[in-house]
Amino acid sequence: MLWNIWEISVNCIESLCLYWLLAKQLGASQVHHNLALWMVIPVAASTTVMNMAAADVLTIFSIGTFVIIAYAVMCFRGSLIRKIIWGFVGNSIYIAANLTVASTLPFISGLDVVDTLSPSPARLGVQIAYLSVVVLLTFVLSSIRSYSGARQVNTRWMLFLVLIMMVATLAAALTVGLAIQGQRSNQERNVLVVVSASILGMMVGTILLFDGINAANARQRQAELEARHLEAEQERTREVQTLYRAWTHDVRNTFEVLQYYAAHGDWPNLITYLGELRTRQDSLPVMTSTGVPAADAIINVKRIVAQDSDIRFHVHSESLADIDVSESDLSMILGNLLNNAIEACENVEADNRFIEIRIQQKSDMRIIRIANSCDGVYRRDEDGRLLSTKEGHDRGNGFYRLTQCLEAASGFYTIDAGPNVFEIKIAVPITREKS
Repeated sequence: MLWNIWEISVNCIESLCLYWLLAKQLGASQVHHNLALWMVIPVAASTTVMNMAAADVLTIFSIGTFVIIAYAVMCFRGSLIRKIIWGFVGNSIYIAANLTVASTLPFISGLDVVDTLSPSPARLGVQIAYLSVVVLLTFVLSSIRSYSGARQVNTRWMLFLVLIMMVATLAAALTVGLAIQGQRSNQERNVLVVVSASILGMMVGTILLFDGINAANARQRQAELEARHLEAEQERTREVQTLYRAWTHDVRNTFEVLQYYAAHGDWPNLITYLGELRTRQDSLPVMTSTGVPAADAIINVKRIVAQDSDIRFHVHSESLADIDVSESDLSMILGNLLNNAIEACENVEADNRFIEIRIQQKSDMRIIRIANSCDGVYRRDEDGRLLSTKEGHDRGNGFYRLTQCLEAASGFYTIDAGPNVFEIKIAVPITREKS
């Protein structure tokens, strides 16, 4: 009975390693994340049944591959091809681990692994060595690249951790090899098996520790990046507000001068003054007017941000004052979309960077079109919908809020994600006369 429980535990650990690999490489939504964890049980159960039925290797491999690929398709994100590939890789880890143990332990212990198939401390030790190899291979493969395209750990740290895992695996194998040698007493074997199990536990603990540290560092980097962006936006907002106040103050003086020259018929000085005004106007940034001050401020601030990053910024604007979207919601929508556009442009060569905003009326709808250059790298969920490329638990909130605001205004949006250009169109019904 105890051996059956141990065999089931081994299969559960195998399945948890499979879950870890697929979660890192494919990712899963919160709903599918919980499903994936629960589905570890039937995956482990299928392996246990085949082992207890003494199925041949070909049957175990064929059925195991089918079950694991089905598990990947049902519970994780990514394209079907990626799910099939990583499902096959996950099943291949078990084969590789078995071959490694079968070819290594005889050199250490002088005992054929086949002779350890019956329940005994030797069998226990061989399975611990096998799990150590499974954990090592799972860690290496899951650390290559995540589903978001970013490395799970810094390259140097990853190499360092791989080295630690390899040393630990070798230590576990040596300990197991010593444990199953024929001249060992039962007490010695038990002690060595406990040592090898402790090494396996330390390997798992090390992986979990560094994964937690890496996740915390990623959240901290994201928070710092967002704080820098917020500070930069606030500074540029203050600059725009100062510029607006300066223009408002100068307009009155300008009209007074023009009125004086015209009233006295001083046409030469009037022409000279107009020329100076034209020169000053050319040196100032172009300002956008949509009839919604908050939207104007966001667009003009993002224009300055884009120009600082060598991004060409074009705006063709009509009024936004005739749609039933509040200023705060409208500024939030435009701010998020333009932030995304600027970040996408920064991944493209400077000569090809552009953002284009076009606001126009079509029939009884107000259309806001934002197009920007991009590198064509997108993340999608299992239904083909675009996902955020940002790190952290707050990722994707921008499009969630966009959907909420548009549903409240009976509007909608469409996305055209091309290889070089990303375009989003927002359509909102015109509900009131222009102010």
